[in-house]
Amino acid sequence: MSARRLPPAGLVPLLAALLLPACRSAAPPPPPESPPADSTAELLDRVGRQIQPEAPFVGESRVVERLERFRYDGSPEGFDRRLRLALALLRVGRAAEAVELYDLLLEEAIRRGLPDEERIPRVELPRAVACLRLGEQENCVGRHTGDSCLFPLRDGAIHTERRGSTAAVEALEKILARRPEDLLSRWLLTIARQTLGDGPEAIRPEWRLDPSRWAPKRAFPRFPEVAGPLGLGVNGLAGGCVLDDFDGDGLLDVMASASYPIETDEGQLRLFRNLGDGSFEDVTEASGLAGIRGGLDLAPADFDGNGYLDVLVLRGAWQMEHGRWPNTLLRNDGGRFTDVTVRSGILRFETTQAAAWGDYDLDGDLDLFVGTELGFPGVATGTIARLVVGMMGTWRRLTGPAEPPAHLWRNRGDGTFEDVFPSLGLDVEGWIKGAVFGDYDRDGRPDLFLSRYGATNVLLHNDGPGRVGRWSFTDVTAHAGVGAPELSFPAWFFDFDDDGWEDLFVGGYPRIDAAFPPRGLPVELKTSAADEISEFLGKSVASEDGKPRLYRNRGDGTFEDVTRAAGLWVAMSAMGANFGDLDNDGFLDLYVGTGTPPFEFQVPNRAFRNVGGKRFEDVTVAANVGSLAKGHGVGFGDLDDDGDQDLYVVLGGAFPGDAFPNALFENPGFGNDWISLRLEGVSANRSAVGARIEVTLADRSGAPVRRLHRTVGSGGSFGASSLRQEIGLGRLVESGGSILDVEVTWPDAAGTRQRLGPLAPDAAWSVRQGEPAARLARRSFSLRTP
Repeated sequence: MSARRLPPAGLVPLLAALLLPACRSAAPPPPPESPPADSTAELLDRVGRQIQPEAPFVGESRVVERLERFRYDGSPEGFDRRLRLALALLRVGRAAEAVELYDLLLEEAIRRGLPDEERIPRVELPRAVACLRLGEQENCVGRHTGDSCLFPLRDGAIHTERRGSTAAVEALEKILARRPEDLLSRWLLTIARQTLGDGPEAIRPEWRLDPSRWAPKRAFPRFPEVAGPLGLGVNGLAGGCVLDDFDGDGLLDVMASASYPIETDEGQLRLFRNLGDGSFEDVTEASGLAGIRGGLDLAPADFDGNGYLDVLVLRGAWQMEHGRWPNTLLRNDGGRFTDVTVRSGILRFETTQAAAWGDYDLDGDLDLFVGTELGFPGVATGTIARLVVGMMGTWRRLTGPAEPPAHLWRNRGDGTFEDVFPSLGLDVEGWIKGAVFGDYDRDGRPDLFLSRYGATNVLLHNDGPGRVGRWSFTDVTAHAGVGAPELSFPAWFFDFDDDGWEDLFVGGYPRIDAAFPPRGLPVELKTSAADEISEFLGKSVASEDGKPRLYRNRGDGTFEDVTRAAGLWVAMSAMGANFGDLDNDGFLDLYVGTGTPPFEFQVPNRAFRNVGGKRFEDVTVAANVGSLAKGHGVGFGDLDDDGDQDLYVVLGGAFPGDAFPNALFENPGFGNDWISLRLEGVSANRSAVGARIEVTLADRSGAPVRRLHRTVGSGGSFGASSLRQEIGLGRLVESGGSILDVEVTWPDAAGTRQRLGPLAPDAAWSVRQGEPAARLARRSFSLRTP
């Protein structure tokens, strides 16, 4: 094979000199100096005020300001600027104005004789999407009900303000008259018709999608959406969530963030205290959180071991060089928080979303991994875009300051951290979208998995302290066989088949086509929903883009890809995602929040039930949890203390105008038994993160018949479930069975094992390391009765 011919050495710099001035956005302002006070609130305010129109997503209001003067420019040169202004108006939430401007632009396009192949994608389809969003704003958001935007739309999801959807139907039908096979237009027409209360018969047969394609395949109880009446339906953008007990009263509270804005109170981090009577109280200000704004993700952990859950707020993801925003570390002192970011030593100005807590050195203090997003992934589909992306990366490395790809903050045990990542010598640079600790080989040391969008994922084996006491990690990705998918996002370790070995789920994400507009405008990240729509409708596509991976742990250091056999080989734009036990049968199910930034990318979030540890079945429609709003932080937790896990989902998109109320799906109950375990470490870290639990079930004769395995943690990489382990037992009592034994392997240097013996089911237990289990008082209540 002949060697590939390389370009002359001077060609790349020459191309960079010629092309980069035309495609690079203006340099973002430098990060502000660290404030003298130990607070990031002032920094957030200053950074927010400096956001430029070149900043992706968050810069759209500045784009409107820049292009407003062209609103009525009828010149041929002004047409493109007006199109971009209409898009920006939609993106900042001014949908009615966007529709009006698109109307003028459509008249002009017809007058100018633009051909269909240009007029439909540039004017007509964006206009139809703007009409749909107008209907969503006036109904799903403005007149929100528990049914709003749950697919298929029915009952309370029917629009009372009909102008948006009516105009969308008319626009989409005109497009389909010329492009009858266009799947996106047929899908959006189906949604628009449903919002008007119309059945499939209202759609012409050649455009109609078969409703049997999304009809439930089996019965499954519906989960009512109850966030609104409880005051938990925060109307915001993409963000993270935590379901856990922040004040030590034994009840799960709810914390939710929104990625933007960071300079006004609309982006305020929110905390809701569970009052134990079916209602929640907004204690944001009383908890000392005022001014803490923004945050695409939240990572909880009791890093100081005082018995109260602290939180890391992560910011800047997807913003590229414009996302150098500070993270915030909040210390919890019994329900009141203090910003200790500066004091702890972790203040950095970087683009981040992925973080994971774990005691990697087993000293009893939780350490912190934070991944960054350097450059832009080289997965753009266009040749020119790929060339530009490569040159931008070269330019950044040659002209910018050295930026670390990640941090491994070792907890010193005195409230401060030191970054030991540089000493590890590992190459993990890329867009790190997910990070999770898990002891995949059961050697007692937490290993680390990194999901990197646009690059091979990374599994780092924790090698321990070595001869000289220096801890190290080895990249074992190739040996373990867990590098795919290249286009990945959320991830987690969990034992889906209950064999005692941690398996691995890695969510897929669609391919991005980067378009670089003229200077003064943000880069456009384009995606297609076609594959996801097709596979939701039951039609397989050959492309691997957007497809997740489910890796079964073989127990020998390697994994088997069982995605297809498990029924998960389907395209999903996975963002926020997590796992839990929806039906308390003892097998871990999963929920996937879906979507990409463009407004036309409207697909249901997905729920999958684990069938006996062998395969997963889609229960999205049956459970009534398939919101069309973009799904981000996902958390499972028993909010009403009735023994089953409820589901909280942060909804809303990336653009300022794509806000949507968060959802709380109350578990209707399945009649199965359960046990709840709250662990407290002594030589292990206090919140017992990483502890392994084995519950042995016996039949009526007392013989062991089943073993259930759980690991203490908050679950997936985007959204945080309760650290309290809520374990379904199936029909244990009805069958005459019992809990024969519960064994905990504590995450300390000795790998201490503790057998608790038989425990009563349908009860909550507190377990302090080295002491007998103590039964907790518990009173269930309804979430629907404030």
